[in-house]
Amino acid sequence: MHNPLTNHSCRRCLLLLFVFNSLVIWSQVELRGKVVTPNHQGVDFAEIDLLKDSTFVKQALSDTDGTFTIAIKKGRYDLQVRQWGKLLKDTTLLLEHNINLGDIFIDPTQMLHEVIVEGHQNLFERKPDRLVFNVANSIISTGGDALDALRVTPMLQVTDDQISMIAKSNLMVMVDDRVIPLSGQDLISYLKTIPSSSIKSIEVITTPPAKYEAEGNSGIINIVLKKNRTDSWNLNLRGTYTQATYSNGNAGADFNYKKGRMSMYANVTIGDGIFFHQINNKIYYPTEIWAITMPYHDIVKYANADMGINYRMSNRWEIGAMYFGTLSTDHFNNNAIMTTVYNNTDNSIKEFMPAIINKDNPSSLHAVNLNSTIKLDTLGKKITVDMDYFINHSRDSISNWGNSLYPDQSMIPGSYYANMNRNKGNVINYSAKIDVTLPYSWASLDFGGEASFTNNNNDYIFYDNTTGQPVVDNTQTNTFRYRENIQAAYLSASKKLSKALSAQAGLRLENTETQGYSQTLNQTNNHNYLKLFPTCYLTYQLGGDKSIALSYSRRISRPSYNALNPFRFYINSYDYAEGNPFLLPSFSNNVDLSVTTDHFVHDFWYSNFTGDITQFPFIDPTTQVIRYYPENCINYYSTGVSESFTYNKLWWWNSYNNAVCYYIRKRATIPEATMPLLHKVSGNFTTNNDFILNKKRTLMLNLGFYYEFPYLEAYDNVDATWYAYAGIKMLLLKEKLTLSLTANDIFRTDYIKTTIISNNLQCVYDHYNDTQYLRLAVSYRFGNKLVRVEKRNVSNEDERERAR
Repeated sequence: MHNPLTNHSCRRCLLLLFVFNSLVIWSQVELRGKVVTPNHQGVDFAEIDLLKDSTFVKQALSDTDGTFTIAIKKGRYDLQVRQWGKLLKDTTLLLEHNINLGDIFIDPTQMLHEVIVEGHQNLFERKPDRLVFNVANSIISTGGDALDALRVTPMLQVTDDQISMIAKSNLMVMVDDRVIPLSGQDLISYLKTIPSSSIKSIEVITTPPAKYEAEGNSGIINIVLKKNRTDSWNLNLRGTYTQATYSNGNAGADFNYKKGRMSMYANVTIGDGIFFHQINNKIYYPTEIWAITMPYHDIVKYANADMGINYRMSNRWEIGAMYFGTLSTDHFNNNAIMTTVYNNTDNSIKEFMPAIINKDNPSSLHAVNLNSTIKLDTLGKKITVDMDYFINHSRDSISNWGNSLYPDQSMIPGSYYANMNRNKGNVINYSAKIDVTLPYSWASLDFGGEASFTNNNNDYIFYDNTTGQPVVDNTQTNTFRYRENIQAAYLSASKKLSKALSAQAGLRLENTETQGYSQTLNQTNNHNYLKLFPTCYLTYQLGGDKSIALSYSRRISRPSYNALNPFRFYINSYDYAEGNPFLLPSFSNNVDLSVTTDHFVHDFWYSNFTGDITQFPFIDPTTQVIRYYPENCINYYSTGVSESFTYNKLWWWNSYNNAVCYYIRKRATIPEATMPLLHKVSGNFTTNNDFILNKKRTLMLNLGFYYEFPYLEAYDNVDATWYAYAGIKMLLLKEKLTLSLTANDIFRTDYIKTTIISNNLQCVYDHYNDTQYLRLAVSYRFGNKLVRVEKRNVSNEDERERAR
């Protein structure tokens, strides 16, 4: 504990001694100056960099009046003045004594005006419920995009088509507290439209507070953008072309506008392509080996639109509306499946079972949000209200036919089969929520409530088409109706207990009522449950940029709507999958301890899961029929450590490295799991390196590598996998035009091979999803590239994700 000195002379002696030691040991001098325009107006938040032999040494940021001060060792340095990564001044200095450079004049035409700044911050900050990565203080703030910034964010793993959080099963991405309703390559393409120079910070929320829904063992990424006070607009045109086994691509536009009281945004993307997949499975029966080979390609077309408008009715009241819509088709024709049956004793072929599958899956989703924010005062008290609606339509059509052949390729009599599956599905959700924020001097309070109403209707028709004339099979035709109502309320409080210690605690109460009706089974299943979901956090500042944080949360994972539907989907005459209307939610408890410094993040976690939902292959050894059926059949826990290190001492090199080591122990509760207990020590390693190849910072090289040791997924043992990637990026035409070329999975090593044992029978699944590709991306920006319209979270995002 620090005790202030009361003796004035003693304080003066200590101060003189400190200054003397600093001068003797470090031989430092003080450099002062003021960054101004030709009319002597101070330039705030200008970056003053000192470099020695092209190596970054020290940086300062100018104050609101343009002044700055740097204490540094004597020597010769290159002085560079930048604003938001743009070089405005470059000169050489010989520093042998304290010096005041006076006014440093820069060209105002090169500046970006009226940007709100909150001052210089550490690279990483630890808050009670999140880790904050201050992108504006990083080398990545120049010339990159949001995906580049996420690649060097601690606790995240980013490839060119996927973002994940360490020790989390799924991830929610937000921009300015608004959920981005995209996934996969659509989300990646959108993030590439956000220049890293417009990002203020990235918040990594490993333990979402009570304000957020308790659904899923999920983490949250919130990208906080810099705000601009001037009336302005910007437009970004973009496109990508990807060449893998087949080609695919997309094109889009992003528009932001702000004028007076009104702001609006719109993002539109269209794309299509062919995506190749290769499946090689083996099932080891007592006397036979069944080898299944299925190369197929998806033909995908889609169009997305995301738009919104905000209007400030007064200084304290703002209203807004948002729309998100997507149209897509996914189909493949005449994809061949070959099952070869081998004799275990001599490996001779006993039988061939060729089959053909056709699939067509058009779908659409439309979502609307209306929102209002009322500021109660100028100190942060506010009330926000959101009302949401979405509807998801899907039309599934699957046809398959096949037969069995003797080893000489002649047909086995009576083996021919053919069937068709048709489904009309609709998911409709209405939801509303209210959030109240009341910061007081004694504590900051957040509370609110939410109500969500979902109806999921599916009409499945199964046709026997063996004779060539489709005949409805009523035993496998099904009408399924599912209703889910959720009401929730939460309260959260945070307080700074001392100069170093902060605390936050929250409690969320969720009441869930579900009803599922199956016409074929003539059965209705009702589930009602009321659950509490506490969260709590403690953060202690160790001094300087070092901190330690401890958090706890309880979460729930509800089954997807498709998993609840008892409809059968046939792969061939021996393999089918169906849903389980009796599924219940699973629950988890999570503890996280994190130690943060300027360049290191040490994270330790423990998670415990009960009733985890797993689609298990139930194999009948007699009929050799495989039924893939979801069950609440796994209880498990995992504990591990994650070490993240960021190296950015050189102006031309930024390296992010992460290593994870963990132990996981799973226990199955079904007798078909021959091995009722699985446990493993596993881990992974990733390194991502960005190299700036010229002093203008307009040419960049990216190199990365990822390795995953053997691990457990669901109830499968998964083999080790690894991949390498590289990319180059160019900024042209005053950094308005961006060209990038990316090579992913360079050595074609990123495939998944899993093994599971059911009823004493070993199943091996080998899947490759065509991850080796070359991708060219082009974008061009018009207008003021720093302006982004405020976006927000919606109240039914979890329901929309479960409907996908």
